[in-house]
Amino acid sequence: MSLELKSGGHKPLASVPIVPPFQLTVNKEFIYIPLYKDKSFLHQKYVVEGLSIDQISQQIFSSKEVVRSWLMRHEIDVREQGHHHGRPAQPRYGQKMRKGQAVIHQIEQRAVNTIKDLKQEGLSLRKIAKILDQMKIPTKCRGKKWHPEMVKRVLSTSLSNVVNTGT
Repeated sequence: MSLELKSGGHKPLASVPIVPPFQLTVNKEFIYIPLYKDKSFLHQKYVVEGLSIDQISQQIFSSKEVVRSWLMRHEIDVREQGHHHGRPAQPRYGQKMRKGQAVIHQIEQRAVNTIKDLKQEGLSLRKIAKILDQMKIPTKCRGKKWHPEMVKRVLSTSLSNVVNTGT
């Protein structure tokens, strides 16, 4: 079937076939499966990429406890809390990263030795922090002041497993 268009009584200009409208079917069902229920997703993020439970929960907008419980349901070994999981965010004071491996940072290591010496002399953590600030020894975050907790962390970390290839 075609429709002829006429313009002011003249000959037909065009012959346009009549086409039925497209039939569009919309499936209104939407099934949402949370990512924490996907074993392969959790394995990829937690084991392969080495992300923490907190990092995964932030990526998928879920709670840490839900992610932790689904890791256990999927029989994925959960790391102990607070333990290094393969990719430290920042090397410890007295270290630097070289070719993906922690090596001794000689300048910071001198500060570590000074901190140990001051502690052996019986000074408090607060007094050591004050001395470090007076000596203008930089923190790992350059420009920040030393705090007793930072001194405590430096004293508690052991650098025995670091390869000495840096200067």
